[in-house]
Amino acid sequence: MAAEIWLTPDELREYSNNKDVKKRTDLQLQMDIYRAKSYIVCYTHNSFDDAELLPEEVKIALLLIAEQYAIMSFNPNDGLKSETYDDYAYTRADKAGIDIEALGLDSLLDDWVIEPPKTGVTLKMQAI
Repeated sequence: MAAEIWLTPDELREYSNNKDVKKRTDLQLQMDIYRAKSYIVCYTHNSFDDAELLPEEVKIALLLIAEQYAIMSFNPNDGLKSETYDDYAYTRADKAGIDIEALGLDSLLDDWVIEPPKTGVTLKMQAI
C-alpha cells in the first residue's frame, strides 16, 4: 500500500524556487498538496492504494500541481485590474484558477490512468 502522505511540505519547499511558496506554513502547503493529490486521483481514477511506493512520475506531477496551487493562492494584487503610470497603462486579464494543461502532466500521468468501468445497460437490437 502506498504511503498515506504522498509529499511533505518540506519536500515541496525544497523543490520550489518561488520565495512565496517557501514562506507558506506547513498547514497551507499541506492543503495545496491535498488539492494536488485530489486532482491526480480524479484525473487517473487511480488512488495508488495497491502500489508499494508512489511512482516517480506521479510524485513529479504532484510537486508541479501543488506548487502551482501554492503560487495561485498568493496574489499581492488581488482585485487590481488595471494601473496607469504617467503615459503608460496596462490591464491584467482575468484568470481563474491554474492552467493544469500547460504543465504537461499528460505525459507523466497517462500511463497510470485506469479507465472507469462502463455503467448502464447495453442493448443489441436486430431486425426481424
